[in-house]
Amino acid sequence: MLPNFMVVGAAKSGTTSLYHLLGQHPQIYMSPEKEPEYFSFINEAPDFIGPGNRPMNGGIITDTAEYLALFEGVTVEKAVGECSTSYLFLPQAAANIHSRLPHCRIIIILRHPAERTYSHYLDHVMSLNEELSFEQALAAEPERQAQNWRWGYQYSEHSRYYQQVKRYYDRFGKGNVLVCLFERLQSDPRKLMADIYSFLGVADDFLPKAGVVHNPSGRPRRMRLQKFLMESNPLKTGLKRLVPPPLRHNIRRWLLKTNLQSTALEPHMRHRLVELYREDVLALQRLIGQDLSQWLA
Repeated sequence: MLPNFMVVGAAKSGTTSLYHLLGQHPQIYMSPEKEPEYFSFINEAPDFIGPGNRPMNGGIITDTAEYLALFEGVTVEKAVGECSTSYLFLPQAAANIHSRLPHCRIIIILRHPAERTYSHYLDHVMSLNEELSFEQALAAEPERQAQNWRWGYQYSEHSRYYQQVKRYYDRFGKGNVLVCLFERLQSDPRKLMADIYSFLGVADDFLPKAGVVHNPSGRPRRMRLQKFLMESNPLKTGLKRLVPPPLRHNIRRWLLKTNLQSTALEPHMRHRLVELYREDVLALQRLIGQDLSQWLA
């Protein structure tokens, strides 16, 4: 069994929440591993540098048999999918997906570009993989890209959505691509999910359990606790043998959430980013036929 739909991004736009909401539906099978990244790096050997890239390089699935094994659990589900946010950003992914799965349905979820960019940066701060200030990190993007840092460090470039979405429209046709907005996921998740279920051809009257915040971003309050949560250590290895995985996951998620403090994007940086993305937002608005005026302020 191969996927017949993909959630391709954008990163830090609610894809983790969407992954879990989709997985609740009895007619939908989601890959047990989020972000396999297979179609971005088929038969390659990723060798990115920079903080956190050793586990990232090893975690990318590039072997076809290993990728197919993710879907061995499919039984009677009508919709079979996975979620990898590199598929939206990296140009080769759309072509790779289309060459192997030409009838695949594509789901894209997008967020206010300035807010998404800042959240992406904070996600790396939270995971202890970013030491620069936000402004410094934006300025460092070209140099980091030239040095082959992982694509996730191109914070601002991820938020230039027009060409990314257009690639999928051009390959799969507009009718096979559903573009959703993060703001709808926040304001009315059940209605958004009903639209997505209908797009996938499964029962759209299913009511998922919404409201759980997945993959939050922020600045750590207590650095020692954050290092304990994010880095390997003998105590955590011992606890893994004593605490069942679901309970361990819930405890870790609660500790991460309570140890993070939300920080707002500074007004001058927000204005700078809004202006940076203005033309791209206007082009995207024409492309997808949705009102994006809230992204221009």
